Amino acid sequence: MMTKTNLMVSLIAGLALGAGCATRPHQSLDQNYGMGQDFAAAHADEGALEDAMIYPRHFEHDALNSLGQSKLARIASAAKDGTAPVNLYFDAPAAELTDARKAVVMQFLAEYGLPSERVTLAVGVNPATKDLAMFGAQRLYTKDKREPFKGSEGAKGGDKGEAAPNK
Repeated sequence: MMTKTNLMVSLIAGLALGAGCATRPHQSLDQNYGMGQDFAAAHADEGALEDAMIYPRHFEHDALNSLGQSKLARIASAAKDGTAPVNLYFDAPAAELTDARKAVVMQFLAEYGLPSERVTLAVGVNPATKDLAMFGAQRLYTKDKREPFKGSEGAKGGDKGEAAPNK
C-alpha cells in the first residue's frame, strides 16, 4: 500500500517532469544541435571533397537535383577557405557531361564562394579513390607510423612497441 508521503513524492515528480517537457519548445530537425552536429558536417564536407565524384544521378536533365546540390554544397564548403585546385570527376560517358551541366556545376560552386579558376571537371573516376583499403591499412602500420606507440622509457620489451612483460 502506498503511503501518503510516497504518493505526494510521486505526484510532485510527475508534475515536475511533465512541466519540464511542456515548457520545452519542440525543436525542428533543421536546427543546429551544437558542436557534435558541426563536427559531423565538417567530416561530411571533407568526405565529399575527397570523393570529388559527380554522377548522372546528381542531375535532372541538365539541372542539378537536390542530391547534386547537396554534394556540391559540401564540396564548396570544404574547399572555399583553401587555395588548392578542386578537381571534380564525372563518372559517365563524356557525351553525358554536356556544356549545360558543366555550366550549372560551375555556377553553383561560384554561388557558394568557390571561384571557377580553382575548379576543373574531368570525365572518369577519381584516381585517388582507386586504392584498395588494404593498401591504406598497410601504410598505417609501417615502422614510421608505429613509432609514437612505443612503451615508456623504463619499460622492458624493446623498441618495437611491445608492452613490458607482466611480473
